[in-house]
Amino acid sequence: MDKFEKKTLQDIKDTGCSIKHVLEESDLPPFSYTIGLNQSYGHPEIIVIGLKRDLAHWILNECNRLISEGSKFACNKSYDGFLDNVSVKFNLVEKRFYEEYLGWGIWLNKGLDFKVLQLLYPTTLGMFPWESDTPEFFKTWQPILNQNIDRIPY
Repeated sequence: MDKFEKKTLQDIKDTGCSIKHVLEESDLPPFSYTIGLNQSYGHPEIIVIGLKRDLAHWILNECNRLISEGSKFACNKSYDGFLDNVSVKFNLVEKRFYEEYLGWGIWLNKGLDFKVLQLLYPTTLGMFPWESDTPEFFKTWQPILNQNIDRIPY
């Protein structure tokens, strides 16, 4: 086990999860995700795409704090308090996206047998990526990791 793996396991032991960041690359957005929520609390991991590292880290830490206090996040609900004056929503991530986005989660779980929720946030005008009037650049910057989003009644 290398020093990064040891540090990750220690973070999970100390705080309930570790947060991993992947930087923006050419036209691909940055993303951040938790690992350890499942082991610590029986809660799906959480990924957020397209936010700056500091903001994503804060949001995921806040999710971890709330989960550690007994909150459970679910699809088809709005949640306040993560971003100023806007609600966020969660959607289940399809397993076919795990290898592209969740390498550390696959390492920790020794495979694909875990669940992940994508935290989805709206534009400053309140439009989510699946809405038809949402600008294309926003849809590209926050790809939805579940193709059934248009069938989920938010």
